Amino acid sequence: MKVMDYIKRYSAYNYDEELEQRLKQQVQKRFAQGKVNLSKNIFLRIACWKTPRQRKNYQSNSASLVSEITGISFEGGRNERVRIEILTLLAGVNYPVASTLLHFAFPVQYPILDFRAIWSLGMQRPSDYSFDFWWDFVKRMRTESTRLGISIRALDKALWSFSKENQ
Repeated sequence: MKVMDYIKRYSAYNYDEELEQRLKQQVQKRFAQGKVNLSKNIFLRIACWKTPRQRKNYQSNSASLVSEITGISFEGGRNERVRIEILTLLAGVNYPVASTLLHFAFPVQYPILDFRAIWSLGMQRPSDYSFDFWWDFVKRMRTESTRLGISIRALDKALWSFSKENQ
C-alpha cells in the first residue's frame, strides 16, 4: 500500500476535514481553559461527525452527564479500560464513537475505530466490540504509525481510503 497516496485521496471522499480540525481546536481550547471535558454541543458535533444515525440518542444525554462522563474519561492517568468504557455509558455511544471522542481529545494517542481501518489492517472485525479488541487495535495503530513515521490520524486516513477503494 502506498500510504501517502491513500492519505491524499482521503479528501476526495467528501469528508469534512475542516470541521474535524475546528472541533479538535474547540476541544483543545477547552483543555487550555482547564475544562478537561466536553460540552454537550461539542459532544453532539463530534458524535454526529462519526455516526449521525444515533443523533436522537446522543441528544437524550443531559449536558451534565456528558460533562461528567467525558471529564472522568479525559482525566490524566486514567486506566485505559475506564477511559473508553465509561464513554459507552452515554446514550448512542459504542466503541467506534467512544474512540472518536478520545481521538478528538487526544489526537496523538488514540485512533478512530472504524471497520475500514480494521479491514485494511487485516484484523477480523468482531460481532461485538470489546476492550481487548479496541486495545489491540490502538496498539497496532500506534506501532504502525511509528514504523511509518506518520501520525495516527494520517494512518487512519490511509487505511480508510485503502478500504474504500479495495474492499
